[in-house]
Amino acid sequence: METINKQEYIEYLQNLLVASYTMKPTPFRSMEDGLEEIATNRGQDKNQARADVRQILSLRKALMRFLKKIVEERFQNSATDKN
Repeated sequence: METINKQEYIEYLQNLLVASYTMKPTPFRSMEDGLEEIATNRGQDKNQARADVRQILSLRKALMRFLKKIVEERFQNSATDKN
C-alpha cells in the first residue's frame, strides 16, 4: 500500500477493524483470510496484510475485554446503588 500519509494508514486500519465486526466467517474462509483479502486489495503486500490483520484482531480482543470491564463496573455499581 503506497500510503501518502499517516492519516490514510489510520483510516485503512479503522476500515479493517470495522470489517472485523461486520464480516462473517464462512465454511470456506476464515475471518482472518477475509480481512487479509481486504488488506491486499487495498495494496498491502501479503506479509504486511497478515501483520495488520493480526494486530487488528488483537485490538478487537483487547477492546472486548475493556468493554466487559466497563459493563461489570456498571452493573456492580447499579447493584450496590439498589441496596
